[in-house]
Amino acid sequence: MNKRNLILVHRGPNYEQDFDDIAGKVNALDRGIIVYHLPAGLRVDLPASAWQQPTLTVSLSSKFRIPVRRGPILTNRPIGKLEQQDIFRRNGIPTPPALPFRPGMKLDPILFGEFVVLKPVDLRMTSRGIGVKLFRRSTLENMTGRRLAGLMPSGNYMVQRYVDTGTQFKWFRVSMFLGSPLYSFFAISKSIRPPLTASDEALFEALIASNFMTDQHMQMYAPPQVIDMARRVHKALPEIPLLGLDMLIEERTGRIYVLECNAGGNTWHFSSEVARDWREAHGRQVLEPRHLNAERRGRHVLIDQFGAFDVAALVLAKAVRELAS
Repeated sequence: MNKRNLILVHRGPNYEQDFDDIAGKVNALDRGIIVYHLPAGLRVDLPASAWQQPTLTVSLSSKFRIPVRRGPILTNRPIGKLEQQDIFRRNGIPTPPALPFRPGMKLDPILFGEFVVLKPVDLRMTSRGIGVKLFRRSTLENMTGRRLAGLMPSGNYMVQRYVDTGTQFKWFRVSMFLGSPLYSFFAISKSIRPPLTASDEALFEALIASNFMTDQHMQMYAPPQVIDMARRVHKALPEIPLLGLDMLIEERTGRIYVLECNAGGNTWHFSSEVARDWREAHGRQVLEPRHLNAERRGRHVLIDQFGAFDVAALVLAKAVRELAS
């Protein structure tokens, strides 16, 4: 039997049980694959004999301490929003036009339309929906830097064409692992966006951020065309194992737009601490299994939609057979 190594690096104690389960499933699929799974912060030196075998490393963190002595490494890494835009455009993936923002800049009305979104470049802010605001293009073009500084948190911003999903903000998340979906959902905000004829002040206060807010209703569903778009994004970023893809469907045209790919590796939301409240909120919407608390029910629904850990094991075993060297 040909032996191969899979080094599977996760992000810490919260993830240990998940990756232990997945490692067991990989081994059940292919007894020739030896799986080493460990947190990114732990340094472990594998025995010299292990490096005699073809190896593949898959890491959800760009920073890990295990020395890798052979074989390819697929690793998550943060990708800035403007770099994501460039990747999407080069690969023919529809995404709303965006530019680095500076006060007083003029925007092409054909590309950007009547309404735009101002959002921070800092991924830590936008992942929590901080500083994501809706403006009329003409209003933003004529707003002074001093006036903006009084309205927005400090930092660098980008301006992006607004994709109107309707009076309630709607979005899709697809979690992709090595090109296969682990789960998908559709979310709709419970808040009603003011009409686009409303005042500038009312538009500024509108809730338009796609993040893990609890003020939303969720369904574990995404249409086939959204899943197909997620696969296209993976093909553009084949070296990134885990993607958390946020997508919109424009109400007027029905066109799909990819907002961002969340490539940093922190979207393993079966167990991530950042999504605990979100799992609990989603778990309150389902009644089964009754013996689990709301947070565990939310986790259970995510895993069961596509059989996430079985899917992860299948694609990992396939990747090892194809890529280990």
